[in-house]
Amino acid sequence: GDDGVHCNSCGWNYDTPFWGMTDKGKCIQTNNWEEVQDWDSYLRDPAGNNFFDLAVTPTMNMCGPVHAKKDLDINCNAKFTKEELILPEELNLQEWTIEQIICAGSTQVEPAFDQLCGKDWDKSWDEIVKSLFEPEEGQGFEGTLMDGVCFALKRVKDLEKADTSNDCANLDKDEYEMNMPIELPTLGMGMGTSAILIPLFSEMKNLETMNFGSFADAGEAMMEAMGMYDMNALLGWGIANNLRDVGMTVPRAFRMSRFSFTADYDEEQYFCQNGEAKRRCDSGCDFDQCRISEADVDIDLQCERDECNNCAQRFYYFNQYEKVEFDRCASCASKFDEIIDNAVLKKIFRNNVEAQYICNEGWVAEDCNSRAVCDYKSGDYTIEYPTVSRIGATGDIRDDGEFYSNWRNEEMEAETCPFKDYECFEGYYPENGGRIECNVRDNFQIYNEPKCIKRGTLMTMNMMTMTEMRR
Repeated sequence: GDDGVHCNSCGWNYDTPFWGMTDKGKCIQTNNWEEVQDWDSYLRDPAGNNFFDLAVTPTMNMCGPVHAKKDLDINCNAKFTKEELILPEELNLQEWTIEQIICAGSTQVEPAFDQLCGKDWDKSWDEIVKSLFEPEEGQGFEGTLMDGVCFALKRVKDLEKADTSNDCANLDKDEYEMNMPIELPTLGMGMGTSAILIPLFSEMKNLETMNFGSFADAGEAMMEAMGMYDMNALLGWGIANNLRDVGMTVPRAFRMSRFSFTADYDEEQYFCQNGEAKRRCDSGCDFDQCRISEADVDIDLQCERDECNNCAQRFYYFNQYEKVEFDRCASCASKFDEIIDNAVLKKIFRNNVEAQYICNEGWVAEDCNSRAVCDYKSGDYTIEYPTVSRIGATGDIRDDGEFYSNWRNEEMEAETCPFKDYECFEGYYPENGGRIECNVRDNFQIYNEPKCIKRGTLMTMNMMTMTEMRR
């Protein structure tokens, strides 16, 4: 923490833009779902990125793997004739054994290179990496990937003809050591990604001193313990032990000669000058929330979101070339009465010129419309309230279930006719669903009057109908 002893915690629903920060002033609230109900007040995602640079150089000493491959090729050539190791254009797996296919692939590196890459292929690693970020015309990712394969195949092909004994003591280091440096362009990552990658990559400098050969040592020890080290005896092949040796030389030949990772934090990416956290304002504006009067109808109203105020909308227009804030969005929010005849205010809509009322017990809105509308266009802000009337006759209700709501339902929308929810007793199910609607427009007729059917009755009736049809 600030005193170097105590821990500062941002608390639930907060985070810091960069790993390892202890200053509480850098805490950014990321969630307020439990505090608000209005969608406009929900916190948008924090904006900003941390930028990092990553440079790695994997290095492969090809001497050991190629030398082990040469031993494999010797056994393959002793087991199969030259003709038996030439792969046909259409391979018949019923005529070729797996052992023969492996040997054909191992002994035919040069023909495979010539066919896949071309005899004259000779690109450097730097050229391949450059094409990854700046693709040549007509060459996509697949072409760059194939160049990477050709780069490795060429090193194997060249070493097959060289003296690889005594760990390539008679060769220059550049002939058998394959360096593959990659330096990524500066990339940005948000708070969530930073929280994972920065602490992870910051510790990966240890890869430079890691002994990857320990994986091969562990693998061999496990095979010994399980009685699987003699692969020839296990599989019944003459080349299985050679395959094992090739596989074990690969991790022993690999090392990470360079791993460099740096990440930078820029406070201006995350915080505004007023100290508020910047927010990602990806969505457009809702022009329905700014109704304009007839006096302003000729204004070319425009809108932008304020990243320093939780993406709040700001409406504006241009007067000649001057940008002018528009502060005359119509609002009747303070004019809607809390109580009208036989109804109470339920909510004011986001446009601030319409509201919904809910009727008192025994009353419903005529025409199933409980919306109040404010006349903002003329500028006099008079309000037309919904008309309500007493509930008329509702018909007979069967006593085979029970209601768990009433006509005065809090879930009703402004243009919804009154409804009740009905639940059948155990052993029965509703024929037309569990909702009963009262059509105010049609003399309060009940639609979908509840009817509960005993479970299994429908199946019995269908079986009887099918029996009659067969007759």
